[in-house]
Amino acid sequence: MDQYMPKGGYDELYHINSESFQRDDFQDTIHGFNEILSHIPHWIWGIDREFRIMYNNPLVFNVTGYTPDEIEGSHVSSILFPPSLNDNKFEFYVAKIYSGQKDEIVMNHSIQHADGSTRYLQTIMFPQRNRLNEIIGFQGISHDQTAYIMARNTQLESDKKLQLILSNLSEIVYMLDSNALISFISPSVEKFFNLLPYELLGQPFYEIFRNVDNNRLESIKPELKKAIESGQPNLNFEIQVEHDGVPYILDITRNIIFDAKGNVEGITGVIRDITSKRRAESDMRAAFEGAINAIAVIVEQRDIYTSGHQQNVSKLCVAIAHELNFSKFRTEGLRIAALLHDVGKVGIPSEILNRPTRLNPSERKIIELHPKLGANILKQIPSPWELDRFAYEHHERMDGSGYPNGLVGEEISLEARIIGVADTIDSIVNHRPYKPAQDLNEAIHILKAERGKKFDPQVVDMVLKLKQKGFFDDYIVNFKQPY
Repeated sequence: MDQYMPKGGYDELYHINSESFQRDDFQDTIHGFNEILSHIPHWIWGIDREFRIMYNNPLVFNVTGYTPDEIEGSHVSSILFPPSLNDNKFEFYVAKIYSGQKDEIVMNHSIQHADGSTRYLQTIMFPQRNRLNEIIGFQGISHDQTAYIMARNTQLESDKKLQLILSNLSEIVYMLDSNALISFISPSVEKFFNLLPYELLGQPFYEIFRNVDNNRLESIKPELKKAIESGQPNLNFEIQVEHDGVPYILDITRNIIFDAKGNVEGITGVIRDITSKRRAESDMRAAFEGAINAIAVIVEQRDIYTSGHQQNVSKLCVAIAHELNFSKFRTEGLRIAALLHDVGKVGIPSEILNRPTRLNPSERKIIELHPKLGANILKQIPSPWELDRFAYEHHERMDGSGYPNGLVGEEISLEARIIGVADTIDSIVNHRPYKPAQDLNEAIHILKAERGKKFDPQVVDMVLKLKQKGFFDDYIVNFKQPY
């Protein structure tokens, strides 16, 4: 057995085994280190002092599209710092390290992936030194931040476009924080109020209007404060202001922003100058009103015995609408329908309309065509109300005894039921060629007798209420006598 011993005997054998064990431990350590490097989510690399790539962890493939073997021995500029993409940044930073100005460099740079695309990296590079502190190479960690850069560039482009849009908007876009203080306002505030956005940051909402006439500002402050602090999620309101002596109408929207837990996070909204719009609407309303009145005059010229009738009916209908709490919009539709309820009479021969005696049955049937004729005319007038329906139904009665279709109860629109009652009152208290005028009490007596039969009970009740309030004291009654 001794013949197999080394010359140094057991001591030398022990030394050989010891070195063998140390080598194995070192190899295990290297293997473990490589295992760690392979799981680090960044490209780790090393180059010698000739700038040749000496080692890479497996992440090099994810970043560059090349395997470690494919780029080992390649010059670093061909893979990591191509001059065409980086303006010789690498040489610049290496010079700083060699000069002692830097001992660690952080660079943002670009590479060309194996598939031809550009990737954006952030690299930390530091020198590797020997025992004499001489640089023998460099080590680095490169993080692929392409996704982040692309997202950031997209966001920057989006922000740029948004800023361009906001800068060219005639509207003012604003945002308030949870304390109702201005946290953002678009550049358009300068065009309208001669204020720079930064002047308003952190200020109360009403400061946007600081350059309007002082008296008006003080009057709208409570209005603005109430609107902003209202608990309604969405709100839209208008205010009138004067700037440099010129009156403006502003439309303000206000929307509450809630966080995921339902807490108020802030407020956003838009301020629009709607002065021109409101003026145009006013002009259109005036033109429409003029057309309506012209049609009413034409009808009255055809029927000389009912001059003023349509205005009287319209006035009474509006009063009834107020008692029924109609909206402003609905009341306006009723007023116009009442002014035009007899427009169909333009299609009735004037000798029948102005007959000083009672009509015979055939003539009566001709007269009863006027609701249908009126509806056909009003269908041609664009409007947001059912003017044609109201005119068509104004002679229908709750019990089905009316014309032209014998509608019953709520088959008849409420507007037509109101016009029917007002029409009846005015016809009773005014002269007609076939009957003398009667007083208001007689009209009220007839309404009470037909309440719930021919006439809608709630409409009759509103007429009685108006009488108690003295409405009929000023009611325009035309005792038109025949020529």
